[in-house]
Amino acid sequence: MRKVLILEDNLVELQEIACELEKSYEVFKASSTAKADALLCNELDCIIIDLNITNKYLSNELRGKTHGGSLTGWVWLYNIARFNLSTNCKIVIYSEFIDELDTEIENADEDAKEYFRKIRTVSKTQAVNGSECLLEFVNSIFDSRRKRHNQ
Repeated sequence: MRKVLILEDNLVELQEIACELEKSYEVFKASSTAKADALLCNELDCIIIDLNITNKYLSNELRGKTHGGSLTGWVWLYNIARFNLSTNCKIVIYSEFIDELDTEIENADEDAKEYFRKIRTVSKTQAVNGSECLLEFVNSIFDSRRKRHNQ
């Protein structure tokens, strides 16, 4: 069974997303970057991450890069998680701050831009059905991969 980590500090949303995804995946839930750090030892197939989460668990240096918390998820993902993830792990950013992230990436170094190209983004405002939309999105990521392998 594929393993999915959800990093979302809104506990209601975290539970809703987890409930929906648990129908098809083994789900790990984290409401902070500290909890997510502890779960990185699992061989994850996918991470769903909110950008706007508390930044209190990051170092002072990284905390300064989070734009007051609105990009904490990206800072954690880019500076911590990417070094502990399989190259096959799919990343889905699910947030209201996609535009802010796009601006950050435009001003980033080439390494960050290359890393970002591998990531899928879903705006919370686009996802009318919330957790159902995420389930469909994650399923499509794995289905498209399966289709390419079968061709």
